[in-house]
Amino acid sequence: MTVCKICGQKALAYGLCRKHYDQKFRRIRYQKSKQSAIQYSKLRNELRKRTLAKTFSPNLTCHGCGVPVNLSKKRGVFIIENERKVLCEQCWHERRKISVFSRKYPRCRVCGSTKDHAGLGLCSKCYAKHIREKNK
Repeated sequence: MTVCKICGQKALAYGLCRKHYDQKFRRIRYQKSKQSAIQYSKLRNELRKRTLAKTFSPNLTCHGCGVPVNLSKKRGVFIIENERKVLCEQCWHERRKISVFSRKYPRCRVCGSTKDHAGLGLCSKCYAKHIREKNK
């Protein structure tokens, strides 16, 4: 009969008792189960994306430009403005572009320029001034 290397009780495996074996190998088991859960989640996401793409566009072409869509890339199936569409990556980026200075402001709140939006309704120059004043 073997005994635990640490406490001297009856050993189960690797010369460790149940308590010390769990302390040493619990993290390894947790990491393995976590990795398998992540892989399963990715697989489910891929299958979901493929089924959605085939239902929205049976021939797997982009609704914007008609190019065949590569589903191996991250972007492919989108719900845009309550319309279910399959878009290629280029069309997706084109739809995301904002045609105005900001979503809420047509121009900079301070100087009135319409270039280089940085945040808070300010252009990059006014935003830098705002940050400097705030940090003082």
